[in-house]
Amino acid sequence: MADDEDAESPVEGINGAGPVPPDAGPFPVSRGLPVLGPTPFPAPGAVGISPLLFEPAESTPLDDEENGDAIPPAPLWAMKSRAHGRRLPPDDPGFIAARTGSDDGTVYLIDDGPRHCMIGRRVGRSPDGCVYCLVARIPIGRAQDLVLGDVGPQDAFADARDIALCGVYSADRASNVILVQHYRHLSDVPADYLPPSPFIEFT
Repeated sequence: MADDEDAESPVEGINGAGPVPPDAGPFPVSRGLPVLGPTPFPAPGAVGISPLLFEPAESTPLDDEENGDAIPPAPLWAMKSRAHGRRLPPDDPGFIAARTGSDDGTVYLIDDGPRHCMIGRRVGRSPDGCVYCLVARIPIGRAQDLVLGDVGPQDAFADARDIALCGVYSADRASNVILVQHYRHLSDVPADYLPPSPFIEFT
């Protein structure tokens, strides 16, 4: 359900002229983040537990044509699952589907109603194929600063609210997004989950 403030008239979007094409600067498009070697610590609440809790007969596929290649499926669906507001249509000036930063510092953004954005980053992956993403909600002004480069990706979560680690699992017949851990404060988030920490291969 959208916040009351999100019911107001939308403010001008980041690009100020309509939808953000996936290859428009300053949002460089990369085809994936580097995968580094194993690390000894697992995601909270994920030790020995497969995130595929059940396999429904039907499941929403992890793809989204309106966002193109701007955002990979895992962070996109993690952000959508934690969004508060109703997303704007692609032809609305406030529609956002963008990325900023590069390599392990890449942060993804989508609009969350007219006054907020969801941000997310890929934290790591477990052997069963689950991709873990850190997502949160920020004011749209903060999102503008990120995209314009006034704030670096390493500070993307500094003013974030409703911070969560989500697991995104996609199989041949089912796709699930699960909440692994909710964080009340940024100080509760492990430093290894924040940009520009390396992508983790959980063991």
